Amino acid sequence: MKLSYVLSLITVAFLAILSASAGLMLGDVDRIPMHWNLNGVPNSYAPKRTGLIVIPAFGLVTMIGLAVSEKGNPRNRQIRATITVALILIAVHAFFLYSVLGHANKL
Repeated sequence: MKLSYVLSLITVAFLAILSASAGLMLGDVDRIPMHWNLNGVPNSYAPKRTGLIVIPAFGLVTMIGLAVSEKGNPRNRQIRATITVALILIAVHAFFLYSVLGHANKL
C-alpha cells in the first residue's frame, strides 16, 4: 500500500476520533454552533451529529483526491503535500472543536 494512502487513512481516522470524543464530551447537547460572527457570538447552529461530521467528511474527500492525484508528482513531493494537508485539516478541526466545546461550557 502506498504511503500517501496510509497517511490519508490515518488522517481521516484521527479526524473521526476527534469528532467522536468531542461528541462524548458534549453529552446531551442537541445543536452545536457552526459559524461565529466577528464578535465571537455563534449565529448558525447545526444538529450535533451533522456538525461533528462535516470536517471529517471534507477531510475524507480531500485526502482521497490528494492520494489519487499523485500521477506525475515525485514521491517525496506527494508525501510532503499529503502531510501538509493532513496537518492543516487536523489543526482546523481541533480549533473548531475547541470553539464548540468552549461555547458549550458557557451554556
